[in-house]
Amino acid sequence: MAARQVSPRVLILLALLLAAAVVLFVSWRPGGRYSTGGVGGDRRDPVAAGQSDPAVPPPLGLDAMGAERAAPANKRDLFRFGQAAPDPATAGDGTPRAPGRAAPPPVQPNPEPALPQLEPIPLRYVVFAETPGAGRVAGLSDGRFIYNAREGDVIEGKWRVVKIGPDAVIIERVDGTGRQTLRLVGG
Repeated sequence: MAARQVSPRVLILLALLLAAAVVLFVSWRPGGRYSTGGVGGDRRDPVAAGQSDPAVPPPLGLDAMGAERAAPANKRDLFRFGQAAPDPATAGDGTPRAPGRAAPPPVQPNPEPALPQLEPIPLRYVVFAETPGAGRVAGLSDGRFIYNAREGDVIEGKWRVVKIGPDAVIIERVDGTGRQTLRLVGG
């Protein structure tokens, strides 16, 4: 077999590729970072500069989370309701208080009288029926009996049926002290 001759163009191309491979091999460091080849190492490299490893994140500072935080300058806390307490060093309008004068006692708002809590109506809405002759009928149970009632009916002289729906019934006390919506049980 005769040996094939290689053209000079192919030889030049192979020489250029080999030179590029050598340059890339020399310029890459074992850590995978590109080196500028400067004397004394790269100044941007934290390991060469004596800093910590860049692959390790800085500490989170969890011990500082438990420390007491300083109060905000405007004395307002976004996570608490109500107004901020007045600054004892200033008057109520924000002007500086004269030295030697005591701060007035804080004004307490008048508490609103508590409304009497009514017991819930002890009935459960258990049955709904709608017929052409009788209209809508609700079956209400107090645990002992089932009462069939239409709108406007009074049960045991205590509760009046205001409105009947397929999923809820509205009942009010006869004396007008409260109204309650009962949802259909199991529906």
